[in-house]
Amino acid sequence: MAGGLEKKAPAKESTLVVVVLIVSLTTFWLLYKLVIYKWFERSHITLEWYAIGIVLLPWLIFTLGLIVFNYRKAAIRATKIELALLIVWISVIPLYSVAILYENDKDTQYTYNRWVSEVEHREIMLSDLLKKRELIGIDRMKVVDLLGAPHDPYDYQEGERFIYYMGVVRETEDSVFRKQLVIQFDEKNKSRDYAVNVVELLKPSPPA
Repeated sequence: MAGGLEKKAPAKESTLVVVVLIVSLTTFWLLYKLVIYKWFERSHITLEWYAIGIVLLPWLIFTLGLIVFNYRKAAIRATKIELALLIVWISVIPLYSVAILYENDKDTQYTYNRWVSEVEHREIMLSDLLKKRELIGIDRMKVVDLLGAPHDPYDYQEGERFIYYMGVVRETEDSVFRKQLVIQFDEKNKSRDYAVNVVELLKPSPPA
């Protein structure tokens, strides 16, 4: 930013300012990369107001600090254009967080085709499903229309409950622990309750 210096500063002081700026930018980037990005991806955070606030708060604090630092530190000072370009550049870092939120939001959207084909994503679709559709007080065929054929029972005209497998929680050498959606029916074949629990499924034995 040599063209934007208002006066010639001592070399040591100018170098110190540049070092502080580099360290601050690196810390800002690592905060997003190692904390915010990972949290959003692992927890599958979606486009909610609180998440947008989390994205914007570090950027806002850093930007205000940068402006104050620039105008109070006489040793080296950027022009308004240089400062604006720097702020635009650092704005790219939180924008990736917004992209993660957008992709997560798409992943949570329930559709019949996605529910049937993407078994491992059913858990994150469940909240959207419950917002869009009613699972209580509907008959068996309506449940099948919404969720497809259950994993159990094979003959979904019979039985007191439907079971729909969801994502794998963990695996051992002999078993798979998987979440499942269980829908209970009453004597009139209307759904009366549902629950999500974890079931242990034994892995098939290898052929002799």
